[in-house]
Amino acid sequence: MASVQKPAAEKKILEGLEKSLRLRFELEKEVGDICREFITQLEFDKAVGFSLERFGRLFEADRAAFIQWNNAGVTGEKVRQWVREESLAGAAFPVGLNINDFPWWRHRLRAGEIFEVTDLESLPQEAEAEKNMMRKLGFSRLIIFPVFHDNRPTGFFGIINFRRRSLMEESTRRLLSIASQVMSASLGRQRADEDLREISRRYDALFNRSNDAVFIMDLRGIILTVNDRAVRMMGGSREEVIGREYFSFVSPKEQENARNQFRLSITGVVLPHFARTYQRSDGTPVFTEVNLALVRDEKGRPWRIQSIARDIGEWKRSTERMIQAMKGSIAAMAAAMEKRDPYTSGHQIRVTRLALAIAREMRLDPTRSEGLQFAGSIHDIGKLMIPSEILSKPGRLSELESDLIKKHPETGNEILKNIEFPWPVGDIVSQHHEKIDGSGYPRGLRGDEILLESRILCVADVVEAMSSHRPYRPALGLAAAVGEITNGRGTLFDPSVVDACVGLLRRENYSEIVGN
Repeated sequence: MASVQKPAAEKKILEGLEKSLRLRFELEKEVGDICREFITQLEFDKAVGFSLERFGRLFEADRAAFIQWNNAGVTGEKVRQWVREESLAGAAFPVGLNINDFPWWRHRLRAGEIFEVTDLESLPQEAEAEKNMMRKLGFSRLIIFPVFHDNRPTGFFGIINFRRRSLMEESTRRLLSIASQVMSASLGRQRADEDLREISRRYDALFNRSNDAVFIMDLRGIILTVNDRAVRMMGGSREEVIGREYFSFVSPKEQENARNQFRLSITGVVLPHFARTYQRSDGTPVFTEVNLALVRDEKGRPWRIQSIARDIGEWKRSTERMIQAMKGSIAAMAAAMEKRDPYTSGHQIRVTRLALAIAREMRLDPTRSEGLQFAGSIHDIGKLMIPSEILSKPGRLSELESDLIKKHPETGNEILKNIEFPWPVGDIVSQHHEKIDGSGYPRGLRGDEILLESRILCVADVVEAMSSHRPYRPALGLAAAVGEITNGRGTLFDPSVVDACVGLLRRENYSEIVGN
């Protein structure tokens, strides 16, 4: 009897060994296939899906899942799963699973331990949270192996409600560890790719959507790449720009200077922003402000030159359009004043012409002269609020009427203060009756407290008023006007303005200056 039982027992042992070996060979093949998939498949999600199905079928499981942690390694931010077609049992791990809520698992996952649960009741007391979660999700058996990246847990695979068991063998654990390491490397590659794509998106947003033209050149000055703005600025196609020498786009008169600046940049000299005139493909000039910078490689050696150019010609054109619009508004104001009081309108025109002639004599900056012209052409706009019978009254004004007249500079500023001029037009108008000794109005400003444009306007206003007819008196003449400003030089009027005006009137005909 014993002799009969012995071969049967040996046969059973051999069958067990054969089954174990077959499962091991299957596992080796599956792990090999999974590793190849993660190595060759560029899309991490597809490789994960492939692995979940192969592991699920190998262990005859109802489902398999991969939970990926967030960067802090605490919360599950993404769950991928495979479910056997004929099985609807159980549910996937929930998104947002917090590992700190499951301390028994947390300890094993962070230690890199591969473990299995085959009997919920056998779990220790400290695994009560894990036990309740498995019951809730319908998990009766579970195999878990962690995935690491840069020595940090980045997720784990779970094989759920499996029917085949051979995990207790050390060789099986080693195979799963190999699979885990390959997955870790692939996950690291995926995150690096995502970071690279994000950097590329940000770079594209900064590079191609910039309002400034960007040229990237090698150290010989050959253009390697440009952004869309640079292509539009040069007026050609990208193919016509890339590969050409950078200096070929610079105005011929500035090419030597451009080459010198380029050579200085290669040595590491940091150049301040400078003006540069480019030449479009059709020959028209483009006026720009340029920043030239050296780009070094990872070893600190000169590698590329970056040029960022801002088209200031467009700004000049937009400013010109704004100024033209303002001139239209000023002309409309002047026309309204002329209909109401032709005398005041003609006075403003003559004062402005004389003020601009004085400004040229003093070599005033052209930009400030332009502001002076605007202010001069409407410096009495505040008189729109004064009754016309007072303005044209032939006799002496009463004290009340005189006080009302003296308010017109301040009223003019109130009218103009909400208009966004590129010059202090409202202040110039407000101060054109101030005197340098503080005796003027409306605020009694002194000396340099008064804008230079207002000091010029004040002298021109006195000369024109005394030289012209007034409703209450005849013209006093140019000689009297020159005497008035000369006597007030240094007390009422700015000495430099008086000197410029007197010198101008000695050389040129007053009527020709003011257009009488």
